[in-house]
Amino acid sequence: MPCSPRNIYHENGQTVLRWSIIEKALSSPIDTIEDYIKAVITYNGRFTDSWNFKHLEAALHLQPSYAPLLPKIADLALKLPNLIPQPIPLLQKNQETSLTLSQYQVACLLANAFYCTFPHRNARSRDSEYANYPFINFGTFMSKGFRNTTKSTDHKVLCILHYFHRIFSTNEPPRGVVTYTRRCLDKTIPFAYSNVPIKSVAFGVSSTCLIEDAGPDTIQVNFANRFLGGGVLRGGCVQEEILCCIRPELLIGLLFFESMESNEALIIEGTERYSRYTGYGNTFKWAGDFNEALDAKNTRDEQGRWKGAVVAIDAIPFNKTEPQFDIAPIRRELNKAYAGFSDDLAPYRPLPKVVVSGNWGCGAFGGNKELKCLIQLMACAHAGKSLAYCTFSDDKFAKRALEIYEALCSSSCTIEQLWNILITLDVPRLNNRTINIFEMVMEKLSSMATSASPLPTSPST
Repeated sequence: MPCSPRNIYHENGQTVLRWSIIEKALSSPIDTIEDYIKAVITYNGRFTDSWNFKHLEAALHLQPSYAPLLPKIADLALKLPNLIPQPIPLLQKNQETSLTLSQYQVACLLANAFYCTFPHRNARSRDSEYANYPFINFGTFMSKGFRNTTKSTDHKVLCILHYFHRIFSTNEPPRGVVTYTRRCLDKTIPFAYSNVPIKSVAFGVSSTCLIEDAGPDTIQVNFANRFLGGGVLRGGCVQEEILCCIRPELLIGLLFFESMESNEALIIEGTERYSRYTGYGNTFKWAGDFNEALDAKNTRDEQGRWKGAVVAIDAIPFNKTEPQFDIAPIRRELNKAYAGFSDDLAPYRPLPKVVVSGNWGCGAFGGNKELKCLIQLMACAHAGKSLAYCTFSDDKFAKRALEIYEALCSSSCTIEQLWNILITLDVPRLNNRTINIFEMVMEKLSSMATSASPLPTSPST
């Protein structure tokens, strides 16, 4: 933590507490971008030439009324020793753990990220202390440089400024709490022997609704990198990065969540959405305020969390098409999705009943949309969750997804039977693009019905 007595700094041949330097820098007048840069570089001197904060400057140019936030954010950062007097635990891999913070504590931590006060979190070498954790300080994020030059980053920074604008817009600090959970499966789930019918859960498809707009009290799936946030603090601006910008309380997970293993999911309950947006990737733009209560019609639970959860699950990246149809990747993706969707959540309370997802891992990661749709449907069925599937303006895929679900239901297909269909797909035919996975599954279901023979049961896998 920045205010830890072990966080020391060598200055003029003397050893001093780094927090005392931070306090002095952030207590000085910070009214302009130049004042901000001077303060941050005071205790981050080795980044003098690389942190230019051009994206912060551009964001303040887009919204000049947010310039007075700079000293307020500094004041909030300095409240850290009082608001969080104990070290925050790291939520390490293969350890199922939860951490609950007040929204005001989260805001204080984000203020420290904004002022780049976290020690040992800027190193890039693989043998550094926090090599298996995401970056948390905002220095690279708010500076133009390698892989971070697009105007969309200006608007990502603007989302963060708007978040702080909301934090300071009332005389009272935010009153809610946010719970961050690392979920670890201690063994693989036997999908190959599951007799749960696909029709046991509801399935809906929309080509117009976005995951974040699907409504309150749902599980919203974050198409995550194994490092939470992905490229949010660099030039990345796709689904995960956008989600972190419109719900900035997700970002503080970068401080303590170690990168995910194949049997893990990250579950964040109670984050608040603060911003609207338009566009995607290079066309992303901040589009004004979003009110969780008024716009999402959301309410808080008895602990003070906004209802609903964001679940981060990382898909396998595929450089080639064929490997994803092998048994091991299918099993891995099923277990990964189940880890995020199931109610086996520390401290063991039910998650929302509806999973809102879409083409998970099907963009830069090269996943097959039809396969990922069926995998998530199987995971939901085993977890007892309904699946609301967003196809992102693809009307044809929405129609075909609903048709395959109806066919699976009418044939009373179980998870086990669908598993066996998927692991015996005719990959050469798929490669020739003469048929797609949904059509191939339809063929198998039709042939089984015509021959009046049962659907295949599991071989030893």
